[in-house]
Amino acid sequence: MGSLLLLRVLEVISARLGPSWGFDFAAYWTAAGRVATGGSPYAPAVNQAGSFLAYLYPPPLAVAFAPFAGLGADYHDAAWPWLLVRALIAIAALAVLVRHVGMKRGEAVVVTVALVALPAVTWDLIMGNVNLLLMALLAGAWLGLRDGGTRGENAAGALIGIATAIKVFPALLIVWLLLTRRFRAALVALAVILGVALATLPFVGLAGWADYLRVVTDLAGSAPPSLFSILWPLIVLAGLVAALWSTREHPAWVSFSVCILAAMLVSPTLVATYLALALVPLILLLAYSPGQWPAIICYGLVFVAGMLEFEAGPMDIVAARALTSLTAAAIIAALLWAGHQLGGRQVGFKAAAAEP
Repeated sequence: MGSLLLLRVLEVISARLGPSWGFDFAAYWTAAGRVATGGSPYAPAVNQAGSFLAYLYPPPLAVAFAPFAGLGADYHDAAWPWLLVRALIAIAALAVLVRHVGMKRGEAVVVTVALVALPAVTWDLIMGNVNLLLMALLAGAWLGLRDGGTRGENAAGALIGIATAIKVFPALLIVWLLLTRRFRAALVALAVILGVALATLPFVGLAGWADYLRVVTDLAGSAPPSLFSILWPLIVLAGLVAALWSTREHPAWVSFSVCILAAMLVSPTLVATYLALALVPLILLLAYSPGQWPAIICYGLVFVAGMLEFEAGPMDIVAARALTSLTAAAIIAALLWAGHQLGGRQVGFKAAAAEP
């Protein structure tokens, strides 16, 4: 694993000369530059997933990237500080999570290295996406829920709210909070989303939010017709049903993990870098499942999916979405199996926060 991690580091360094370097970061960087000059974060003619400089996220993220917009005259240079920030945050989040789920120090080191060595993590770093940051936020949210109490729920709600303000699909976790009667955390999440929107409104204006609605509408109708585009609503529906069912029949760690993966399936821009979010479910599956094989098999699936999309040659966007969706569905199935084996028995929570 150490040798593989070294190869990943070298891969990140060598990618500086390739076309994928900062591919997603460039969209954030240019959107922040447009906001800094008083314009909308959205380019009028760029509204399709997979397009270079396509900024498809809510306006607050563009405002948050203002410090990076002033770093250098080219996004290639500004991408380095962004990479280092995300790498440190992601490694710290993974290390804390694996320790808090009960792994010994040696096990925690091995698991953290193995997760960082995944192709999805490497390419999220190379392309400069925000998925690793979302992963860290959701890992922190789980730890807050695990510890329970007012402070834990407030922290969890705030982190889920921030994640939703960055990319909309984590909003499904707010529904999970409501379904599992964590009302305080849900209210905090909604308050944080509203607060972020109001705080950034002076920078983007109502016109920026109107442009965002236009981009979302265009994005919904931009997918080329294919077998996957026909099956995608059924896949999303199956994921939502699994999330709803798991909140009623399985321990909280199972339903929380299933909701993360089901939320990913909803995203119309789903590709293998999103599998960086699956690191949290993988850790919980490894720590709390009756056996280790489900987590090991799911790790292998995530590894292969990333290799096929990013390192086995160019992959069509539709094929990439289909492969990532199937991988997420397989992890959901493993989580539901683990929950069924446990028979609803709760694990991973302190006694004061344990569920019946």
